[in-house]
Amino acid sequence: MTDVLRFLSWYLIITLVGWAAFPLAYRTFGRLPDRGYALARALGWLVWGYLFWALGSLGFLQNDLGGELLALLLVAVFSAAAVWGKWRELWQWIRDRRKYIFSAEAVFLAAFALLAVIRAANPTIDGTEKPMELAFLNAILKSPTFPPHDPWLSGYAISYYYFGYVLVTMLIRLSAVGSGVGFNLGIALLFGLTAVGAYGVLYDLLALRRRPAGGAARRDAPLGLPLFAPVFILLMGNLEGILAMLHDKGFFWTQVNGKWQSSFWSWLGVLELKDPPVLPLSWMPHYSFIPWWRASRVLADYKLNGAFVEVIDEFPFFSYLLSDLHPHVLAMPFAVLMIGLGLNVWLSARETASRWFGAELPFDRAGFLLASVLLGSLAFLNTWDFPIYVALVAGAYSLGRVSEGGWRWSLLGDFLRLALMVGIAGVILYLPFYVGFSSQAGGILPSMIFFTRGTQFWVMFATLLIPILVYLGYRLAHAEGNRADYGRGFGVALGLVAVLWVAMILFGVLASLLPSLGSLFMDNLGAGNASIGQVITASLVGFSAQGVTFPGRLTAPGAWVSLVVILGLVLAALLGIRGQPEDGLDARDPAGPAGLDASSRPAVPRPDAFWLLLVLVGALLVLAPEFFYLRDQFGSRMNTIFKFYFTAWMLWGLAAGYGTAVLLEDLGRFSGLVWRAGLVCLLAVGLSYAVWGLWTKTGGFQPGEGWTLDGNKYLSTYAPDDVAAVRWLDQQPPGVIAEAVGDSYHSETSRLATLSGYSTVLGWLNHEYQWRGTTEDFGSRQPDLQTLYSTNDWNTALDIIQRYQIRYIYIGPVERAKYQVNETKFQRNLPAPFQSGQDTIYTVPQAAPLVGQAPWNGGGLK
Repeated sequence: MTDVLRFLSWYLIITLVGWAAFPLAYRTFGRLPDRGYALARALGWLVWGYLFWALGSLGFLQNDLGGELLALLLVAVFSAAAVWGKWRELWQWIRDRRKYIFSAEAVFLAAFALLAVIRAANPTIDGTEKPMELAFLNAILKSPTFPPHDPWLSGYAISYYYFGYVLVTMLIRLSAVGSGVGFNLGIALLFGLTAVGAYGVLYDLLALRRRPAGGAARRDAPLGLPLFAPVFILLMGNLEGILAMLHDKGFFWTQVNGKWQSSFWSWLGVLELKDPPVLPLSWMPHYSFIPWWRASRVLADYKLNGAFVEVIDEFPFFSYLLSDLHPHVLAMPFAVLMIGLGLNVWLSARETASRWFGAELPFDRAGFLLASVLLGSLAFLNTWDFPIYVALVAGAYSLGRVSEGGWRWSLLGDFLRLALMVGIAGVILYLPFYVGFSSQAGGILPSMIFFTRGTQFWVMFATLLIPILVYLGYRLAHAEGNRADYGRGFGVALGLVAVLWVAMILFGVLASLLPSLGSLFMDNLGAGNASIGQVITASLVGFSAQGVTFPGRLTAPGAWVSLVVILGLVLAALLGIRGQPEDGLDARDPAGPAGLDASSRPAVPRPDAFWLLLVLVGALLVLAPEFFYLRDQFGSRMNTIFKFYFTAWMLWGLAAGYGTAVLLEDLGRFSGLVWRAGLVCLLAVGLSYAVWGLWTKTGGFQPGEGWTLDGNKYLSTYAPDDVAAVRWLDQQPPGVIAEAVGDSYHSETSRLATLSGYSTVLGWLNHEYQWRGTTEDFGSRQPDLQTLYSTNDWNTALDIIQRYQIRYIYIGPVERAKYQVNETKFQRNLPAPFQSGQDTIYTVPQAAPLVGQAPWNGGGLK
């Protein structure tokens, strides 16, 4: 099968899934102008995956092709039942929206194909997190039931949020491609689904703006303007893209006595951009070995001893350029699905569809169950997203009810009731996942001296915030009926920051006094013998270390002051809503739920309130790690910034697309011309990273291994013996592999387990610790493996073999380099049915296979 046919097979499968689920979307998103059409593929894929996983976890289905097909049949049945008796209405809707359907299909196909071409030019599954992700795919394909076995810790199940990998393996198995191809097609598919989902949500927002008053015929939204949503979310980069070009071209540098000097680049504070440019000066960034990498490390923290602390600030285009199949990427199309759900909830908030435990809900019972499945999946996809989107949906519900009677304290109760109900239901529906899940997370810690400088904040988010703030200013200046309440808005914003500041300091004092936490907390800050009072002073006014002066929150207030301004303006606009449809608009929804005539349908407010909610939640996500971060083994806010900033980019990207589109529609002749000129400049700046990042990452689109979607193809050149070993293993009964303990981010370690899907005794040690939060599960595995390879005593080796039920003992270049291998004992006592170059595999006759492993089911090399 050629790569083109593989691509088409995935396109056809996911399209079939989308159409099978569209009737369900049509009912679930009944208040949206597009009835969830652009979200149908993501909805169908998620519900299909949930049924497959849940029924497999309960023992009703096997993790095989038959189980997948039965789960897909159930999706079609449930979807058909959702619109039973309304097929004519559904068909008429499809006929009436042909142009929109064709445009959405074109967006999906173009985005899916674009990323597939990019991956074909740079397909290698090597480095960073890719081996881990490939290992998960192959292990899930080899596991007959759920939970799947851990490929890097024999005898245990995966302790990670692995649902996204289940979804990808379903398509791998159904399309009969190898995992190396499925890895790259999975990345491309996620990009395409996110693009079409964002396109559809922005289309809905723009269409809602065009609903005229009094129930008159609707006016369709333009089909081109919604493209700004995928552009801002997926293609725009931060300012590091253009700054890197200016830096390497020598801008703002001067030579004094033969040395480069620049006050501008020092003030900017972006790490490698402070270093002098490399000759020859060029518009193509080449200031480091991997120039495109630095855009994900704009922020930088420093400890009190002056030690640098890495901070990850990925944004979507960087993530797709890197192409790790990591949870934050796997969750993207489903995060957009939740935004669509939130928009639908906001529109239907004044309708009481059902009552549970005395609480009014905007869902009927089936709708509540589906919403709980959707929101609950986020904990299983990317755990950080779960509470964020539960809060977004609950916030949309409370915001939608403001039009009934203005702002009131009872709205807080509405928010909490809905959040708790869908949150608890979402946990219950995914209980089998939680039963076997453990984590390194250990509460929260105050950030104290870790904070974002203003220049770094604007380098990170300026490309999104400029259109957001321009539209926000335009909206505040042209508000009709609902005037902004600046006093309360800025009062709440300043009060929130003050509370967070005081809480951080008090929590810091408490943490420093606790015997079990104090030393760890102070060590994380690099405080040495400093007192907590000195830490607080350093946090406020700065400190000096290693001959360098570092600013404090009061001497470098740019980020938190910017966030106070943004929050103040957004809250002023929100609190100005006075309890009637926004801007005095009394539109009726002609495409509302079937069975309601125009006069009885609820009024539809303009969507600016929901837009303000997106901006608000994004700002809160960026503000939170300025004061607190999740405690993990890294001892810094690296992961908290990573996850929160990434989600904020999603929300702000959609908000930037909406603001841009509305300004293009609404501005007059002169102001519109000015905005268009500014927008062209903004797009040129924001897209510069995508242009040169792609060029450098793909080597000018000249792949060394040729154009291919097979991410494992490079191994045939660089590790042919390993490829032969994996192919041989694919034909053997399942069993535990003994190979050298893996070193994180070294692709050549734990390779047989990674590529075959069978479990090794102990793989990437540090990753296993991150997933489990403890080393207790490892026992003595690491020294036992060293003993297994190095001892000359067969009985000692046999005891280790039996302890871990080892079936295959692999000896390759890594084992020979890492251990003093005594191979004689294996040669005398075990057969070696595989040998190729430096690779030898010894088999243990009659070894009991690890419970939970099955013969080849689609993984490995194919």
